[in-house]
Amino acid sequence: LIREQHWEGVMNRICTNPEEARIWVERKSKSGNLIFRHLPLHLAIGLAPPVYALNALLMGYQDSIRCRDEKGQLPLQIALSQGKNVVNALVAAVENPGNILMKDPMGATILTDNDRNATELFELIKEQAWRECVEHVNAHPEEAKVWTIKKHPDGSLKWRLLPIHGAIINDAPCDVIEAILNAYNDGAKCRENQGMLPVHLAQWKNSRLDVVETLIKAYPPGVKMNRPLKEYSQAALKNDGMRKNSDRIDEDSIQ
Repeated sequence: LIREQHWEGVMNRICTNPEEARIWVERKSKSGNLIFRHLPLHLAIGLAPPVYALNALLMGYQDSIRCRDEKGQLPLQIALSQGKNVVNALVAAVENPGNILMKDPMGATILTDNDRNATELFELIKEQAWRECVEHVNAHPEEAKVWTIKKHPDGSLKWRLLPIHGAIINDAPCDVIEAILNAYNDGAKCRENQGMLPVHLAQWKNSRLDVVETLIKAYPPGVKMNRPLKEYSQAALKNDGMRKNSDRIDEDSIQ
């Protein structure tokens, strides 16, 4: 993708496989001499990428900015011949690593890191501060569109969620679900990293019936589940107000 300069493809790949940003690639001659050795970031910088692609690679592996290629060059040194936009992006990443965000070509934030720069909306969901959550999403509806990732220590993806997914996992009441969907109704159509729609998460969680009905109304095709709606509705009614830790999907998943 990088060699083809398919920058939006690079961005999408980092969303699903961030660990690939830390994989070294090298080539040797038949005699065993090293021809090149680089990370994806080194290769990309040599092709004068857009800033959003650089930030995507840095989100995948932040420490790559301190890694040297086969010539002993840091990414910033390679960038000196590629124009001020690339240089400025790398300087900003060195000075403020916690501010690295993945943005689309129009400059809108689309992905944050749970451990470094999650949105205020996502933080409120993690804290289960529901009243503040409703107030915040009403004032900042754009945050309902922002994905948040969490990585394992090896850099691989642990989870990738929208606020609507996180709210369901953390047992948000119906008014919170409605507020998030009012801000971004298409979130009801979006699958988290395990392929589950919000309504499927609600089924797994045995969410309250009003939550399930709200999700179905937002995206009726999502009602295709593993068990009949009638059976699920009865299970949801039975579990109203009876939340147990054992019902959680990965209990610490969005802490």
